[in-house]
Amino acid sequence: MFAGLACAWALPGGLVGCKDRNGGAIPPTATPPTWTGEVAPLIARRCGGCHGGGGGPALAPPALGSYEDARRSAGAVLLAIRRRMMPPFGADNTGLCGTWLDAPWLTDAEIATVGAWVEHGTPQGAPSLIRDAPDAPPRFDADRDHLVTVEAAAPFTPELGERAYRCFIVEPRLAKATAIIGLTVSSEPAGAVRQAALYELGNGGALRTARQLDAADPGPGWSCYGAPAIAGAGVKLLASWSRNTPVQRLPAGTGVPLARETALVLQLRYDLIASAPGIPVRARMLLATGEVAHPAHFVALHPVPFALAPGQTEARVGATWTADRAATLLGLVPRMHTLGRVLDLERTHAGERQCLAHFGHWDVYDQQLFRDAEPIALAPGDRVALTCEFATTSRATPVKMGEAPDDEQCLAHLYLVDAP
Repeated sequence: MFAGLACAWALPGGLVGCKDRNGGAIPPTATPPTWTGEVAPLIARRCGGCHGGGGGPALAPPALGSYEDARRSAGAVLLAIRRRMMPPFGADNTGLCGTWLDAPWLTDAEIATVGAWVEHGTPQGAPSLIRDAPDAPPRFDADRDHLVTVEAAAPFTPELGERAYRCFIVEPRLAKATAIIGLTVSSEPAGAVRQAALYELGNGGALRTARQLDAADPGPGWSCYGAPAIAGAGVKLLASWSRNTPVQRLPAGTGVPLARETALVLQLRYDLIASAPGIPVRARMLLATGEVAHPAHFVALHPVPFALAPGQTEARVGATWTADRAATLLGLVPRMHTLGRVLDLERTHAGERQCLAHFGHWDVYDQQLFRDAEPIALAPGDRVALTCEFATTSRATPVKMGEAPDDEQCLAHLYLVDAP
């Protein structure tokens, strides 16, 4: 069948049973699952937010909201969930290389249900009114979470090419210094933003450069495919979000400090499938803020400037960082561009190597904070190694490290809390 499951399927009327990777029994059913009975509610709950279901629209192909749509794509859907490419998340969550708090992977039993449905010819089942709606993400509480809205001053109309990625200067005025403890992004039209990041401009020079970029580019903001394109010190990452995790909370008890008065850059990557080019988009990042016991910060781990030879199926670069004090690693924000294929993070402690994170089927929108379910205690002298693998077979000239759409990056922002 497929990795991690032992199953026995029977003809209609017989038993369908499985055991999961730990040997636990998955209860058998008297008949194979049907669309109306088991599969449609599952699709609506776990996939409907992007692919339709429970009456919601499809924001990304393939549409799965109806029986006919799902039947046409059944084989591809089963392959994608077996390979753990859907629902999208990026980080491997098998436990072999870290486990992650926000992983939306289907359970073994849910995969078995879809597998049985496909292998029995995608039966539709008896007509019924399917009431299941997509899983509703958790929401922030306005009173408890002290919400701060970060929003561009005017809507922007994204287009194909460089105008699908945009940076905006925002200057919130807070009553006092605080810390970011969570974030989400919303837009009109809904689903128009696929990924977003927030940067702090920590000095006057960085702000002047940002204003120059804004003034030189027609319309609100300026095009920024990679980072905000502001060289020099003073620009640091505060938060990174992806629609893979619609409402993101930072690790419990921690947060990224946010000054009372500071200039920020909001970077948006638009989804031109969910919202077609040429439609004005108003987007905002909502920050949950508050006091925290353990202020956190990001450390950028990246190689020295590199150039990748063209025509390579596996071009690799890497970098290492050595902890100079005791700290706890609670997660990371990975970044490669479109040629990226695999990103790995590994720790060496007292001569022993430990795999910390593995991204085996990279997507450029996987740029969010991945929260480790088991924080890693780093001792002074521990080494953290980053390795990135690229495929340059589509290029005829060398690919340089940079922030333009044709450039590449190998980067991991480590989310760290210093030890007391």
